[in-house]
Amino acid sequence: MTNEMMEIYDQFHEAAHGKEKMEICRRGWELADQLDSYDDQYFFRYKYINEAAFYDDILEIYTIYPVLLQKHDAYVAVHGSDPNTSHILWAYKWVLENAHEFHQISIEQFERFREDFRIRCIKNGYSLRPYYQYGAYFYSQFDMEKAETCYRNFLKCPHDGLSDCKACERHMEVVYLLRTNQPDKAMERARDLFSRRLTCAEVPDITYAEFIRYDNMCRLKGEAFAEMDIHNLQRNLYYSIDSKKLCIEHIGKLFLSYCFTDKGMALEWFRRNCTYTQQVRNPVFRFEFAIAAMALFKELLSKETYKMRLKKEFVLYREDDEYSPREIYGHFRKMAEEIACKMDARNGNDVFTLILRDVENGF
Repeated sequence: MTNEMMEIYDQFHEAAHGKEKMEICRRGWELADQLDSYDDQYFFRYKYINEAAFYDDILEIYTIYPVLLQKHDAYVAVHGSDPNTSHILWAYKWVLENAHEFHQISIEQFERFREDFRIRCIKNGYSLRPYYQYGAYFYSQFDMEKAETCYRNFLKCPHDGLSDCKACERHMEVVYLLRTNQPDKAMERARDLFSRRLTCAEVPDITYAEFIRYDNMCRLKGEAFAEMDIHNLQRNLYYSIDSKKLCIEHIGKLFLSYCFTDKGMALEWFRRNCTYTQQVRNPVFRFEFAIAAMALFKELLSKETYKMRLKKEFVLYREDDEYSPREIYGHFRKMAEEIACKMDARNGNDVFTLILRDVENGF
């Protein structure tokens, strides 16, 4: 290992998570490519993907992971095997897991990713449990028959070293049941999570967010899920975001929930997070925040101006703190509509557009 490479490794281990580590990773693999050092090429690309998945912007994995996979395949072609295979397949799961949230990933691209993952699992002796798990996630948006088939096969496949932990898998079951409008079954499957008999780094924190999302969708239609203690779920998710620094991606879900139950808290949440959509590229998360902002400012449209102190980085920032509710509403409505059109075009339905219409008409 060269002195320059050793210095990059030292910088990586000392750097803060997120963009700082990711920039060092980029320098690391650029040097590794020059030196044709596979171990370093693998390390820095894998770590970059990990940082993108958990600390920054997961859209990055869709440009970097194919290069990592290509390097891996070239190494295996020469050496016959790669000790990093299990980690590379684990990263493949992140590619599949998050594809449903990005209109940039077409159905055809997802299916190519998923089929390639299936072949690699079989070749390396792994269960197809994650293959069916992420199929259920993706297809539940537009093909319930295919989603149900995937879900049932997921439950049948054995759990092995490539499977998620038991808490994450239970969370996945809960998400699927909520997304397919089976809230009673979802609540039953969530009991071990909420009692913390099953738990991990993110569960049940992310599970609170999914129940809040379901409650939001019900309320938009003028309904309510009677067994749900929404205030307790809000407190738990707030604590996760504010104190534990988890579930940042679910800020929009909590924002919309406050719009239904506590307008004062909704306004405070907006003030604290008004730059959120400027910091994330995930279309679904941006959509969730945008429709919540619409819901909040729709009730203020009769006011010509509204005084509030917002962050200087906010795209509509005004030094005099006098804001036009109509301008803010219009800004977020345009954002939500653009995302809805793209997500619905990818999925071949009008689910996001109907949610947007419910927000426009239901408050």
